[in-house]
Amino acid sequence: MNFLAILILYFVYRHWYGDNPVQSLIPGRGFKRWLWAMNISPYVRYGLCVSLPAGLVLVILSLFSNALFGLVALSISVLVLVFALKTQSFVSATDEHVVWLQSLTDEADLMDAVQNQEDFLLDNMQAMFEGLVPVLFWFLVMGPVGALLYSISVKYLDLLEQTDTEEPLVEAIVFWAQFVPARITALLFALVGNFGPALSEWRQGLFASQESHAAYLIRIGDIAIAGIDKQYVDNIAVFASKGESDLSALEQLFDRAIYGWLGIAAVVTIVAG
Repeated sequence: MNFLAILILYFVYRHWYGDNPVQSLIPGRGFKRWLWAMNISPYVRYGLCVSLPAGLVLVILSLFSNALFGLVALSISVLVLVFALKTQSFVSATDEHVVWLQSLTDEADLMDAVQNQEDFLLDNMQAMFEGLVPVLFWFLVMGPVGALLYSISVKYLDLLEQTDTEEPLVEAIVFWAQFVPARITALLFALVGNFGPALSEWRQGLFASQESHAAYLIRIGDIAIAGIDKQYVDNIAVFASKGESDLSALEQLFDRAIYGWLGIAAVVTIVAG
């Protein structure tokens, strides 16, 4: 049943664009207003925010796990996974960025163009990675409760300002919740790409925590696709052409890595029995 839930999640991820259909059905804003109105410690507020929904799902699963031949548990798993999913809002941003690359002329500043490309690749990789891969990972580790705990933590972090008391704690929790999924994804990049050099780079950065997960994945991904060496590009037309092809190659690399995650999910499901 768990693997079937993951397959449904992947189908939604591939084919649903725009707002998340499950998130729009759940009164999250009302829950947020209720929590924020309480005169309690920010750390307690965060704990309640993640533990109450997760506890409710755990109770429902424990009561109805075998009801209707497991269909209730499957339905709950699918609802939690789709709720946790960040749908592909980055697709339109990619299309706009490709249009920008194609519009570059010789008058454009090459250094600014390179910086814009690098910033976009980081944002795009972060959007692709954090909205799906850690959700899969924590679902495999802890079931629907794990996916929900991760998802609510990410959404909670998005609501915070840097001046909020609990922001450093929640940011650290989200970072380390994404750490292992990022390393596995980077390894999959190496396996389906330029294996030798990518694996060597993967080993060097395996335990490093100084850079963002998106930057780490971009670094391994660039090697895996033998991407453009921007240090030796001195022509804006060449940069624009190669930038577009590298963007497409990175997205295809990520798609192949997702197939790897589906394979991991199948093995875990078989082993778990």
